[in-house]
Amino acid sequence: MAKRNFTRAKMESSIEKDCEETQEKKEENEKIVSDAELERRTIEGLEGGTEDGLNDCTENLKEAQNVSSSEFDQGTNELQEIHGHIEEHKGEIHEGVERANTDIGTIDSSISELNSDSAASELETAKESARRDIEIMEENERDEEEIEQESTKLNEEHQKRVENAIGE
Repeated sequence: MAKRNFTRAKMESSIEKDCEETQEKKEENEKIVSDAELERRTIEGLEGGTEDGLNDCTENLKEAQNVSSSEFDQGTNELQEIHGHIEEHKGEIHEGVERANTDIGTIDSSISELNSDSAASELETAKESARRDIEIMEENERDEEEIEQESTKLNEEHQKRVENAIGE
């Protein structure tokens, strides 16, 4: 029996961490998007004392928009790193499901060779444990997928808002 450093607690901890990190990124990106939108409204609201002054203010605000855009791009890159971790976690979970399915096959083979009904009953219990393990892993894999999909969708919405605010 191979020793694994893959536990349910570790799996759930990874999911919780991924969820927290994507939530933090969402909140950070929302602030950046709000800033970009405010910068756009400010530019649109300027009247200017002189044309030169108006041009200077507009250029300064456009530079602020460039900063916001760069910050958003950095946040998007960080989110993609988090998605990379999520993909790794989903891969670990998938491998765990495959191992547990192999275990079920091994147990089935052993059951067919057993002579004792009471031992077969215990092996059936072991098989049910492996099935429950698979269900838990598959549920966690779905949770990771949902976290990734939701954050991707929200980031795309944020991207559109930034582009609209900056006029790209």
